[in-house]
Amino acid sequence: DSHLEHVEFQALLKCLSPEKILLIFVSVVLERRIVFLADELSSLSTCIHSAAALLYPFTWAHTYIPVVPEKLLSTVCCPTPFMVGIQKLYLAEVLDQPMEEVLLVDLSQGVFLKMVGDEEEILPPKLRNEMLQSLPTMNNNIQSKAILCTSLA
Repeated sequence: DSHLEHVEFQALLKCLSPEKILLIFVSVVLERRIVFLADELSSLSTCIHSAAALLYPFTWAHTYIPVVPEKLLSTVCCPTPFMVGIQKLYLAEVLDQPMEEVLLVDLSQGVFLKMVGDEEEILPPKLRNEMLQSLPTMNNNIQSKAILCTSLA
């Protein structure tokens, strides 16, 4: 679909396991608070853009800040749904904020630093397994298209 041509899902797939991506998808669908952390700004903005695109054909209608400036770090205290990206060098400051029900995703390490706690139980096991089985196939398709595009350029 042409709406997804500019989305680099491969960056998200490189940073996180299929299981983690599925849990992020569930959190996005449920309109939760999600904070992405990364060392590099390019990884941060690309991955958060990919996470928002997981909703397609729907769109994220809440606060969306791919790279939060230092002066706005208190955004993570917001009581409404948000999807924000923060440079990892501000991790200590972020953890000092009074955050409730936040999924804190460390893209550099590929781990969740904080979870709401119910993410793993939201999807029925059968649906979860089927979705997890399709993610590696999607990754292979994305890599094949990337190689094809590179060779044509």
